[in-house]
Order: sequence, then structure tokens, then C-alpha cells
Amino acid sequence: MPIDPLTGLGDRADFDDALSAARAHQSVAIVLADIDGFTAFNERRGAKAADRVLVGAAAAMSNVLRRSDTLYRTAGDEFAALVHVYGAADAFQTARRLRSAAAETGQITVSVAVAAPFEHESDAALLGRTRRTLETVRAAGADGIELAR
Repeated sequence: MPIDPLTGLGDRADFDDALSAARAHQSVAIVLADIDGFTAFNERRGAKAADRVLVGAAAAMSNVLRRSDTLYRTAGDEFAALVHVYGAADAFQTARRLRSAAAETGQITVSVAVAAPFEHESDAALLGRTRRTLETVRAAGADGIELAR
């Protein structure tokens, strides 16, 4: 299992593998969370401070997931949760917990997108739809949650 050395979470390759495996056997959704204003924070405060924010965000968000759910660091300031759910409403509740946990660190807010896969939708299409929704949240001012339609 590939591990992100900074946060100790699974990395993008691990997420991709886990998503494919989980979709073959269970009902899952994905939640993408992107730290708002992270690039500017990194430029202002430096890499060490930014690393501390990433570690803190990873810990805070991991702590609010159920045992059946898993958090991954999939890009610089992007996290993805693989959520075992009974429907989109269940996944949306998980997204709310992740967003609240990030805010409770006192350092960051996150933009969040939630998606449950459509029947016969590929992993790539699911991720693309979720990423487009995440961009919509960020463009609307960030610090929000939206369900990918």
C-alpha cells in the first residue's frame, strides 16, 4: 500500500486501487476535500508551516471517519475519502463531518465535493464529475459542500 510520507495516509495510487476494489463489492461514494487558499498560505508562511497544516488536516479529518471509511492524500492539498454508504445523503453527512473537522483546527477551511457513482459509471468518469463539482464549490467562494449531480 503506497503511503504519503508526510501525512501517513494512503496516496493517490492507493486511492485509485481501493476505489476500484470497493466498487466491485460494495456501495461506496467519494468525498473530495481541497484546502482553501493553501497555495497562498504556503507562499506566505513557508513549507514547514504548510506541512503542519496538511498533517493537522489529515489527522482531524481521519478522526471523524467511521472505521469502514478511509482518507487519502491524493494531491498537494487535496484529500479523498472512500466512504461506504447507503446513499448520497449518508455520504453528504460524512462530508459535513470532514468540513467541520477541518474548520475546528482553527487554521483552514475546505471545499468539498461528494459523489455516489452512477450505475455503469467508470472510476475516471466518477472522479472527473467529482472534481468538476469541487471546482464549482471553489469558484463560488470556497468553504462549502456540493453533491456532484
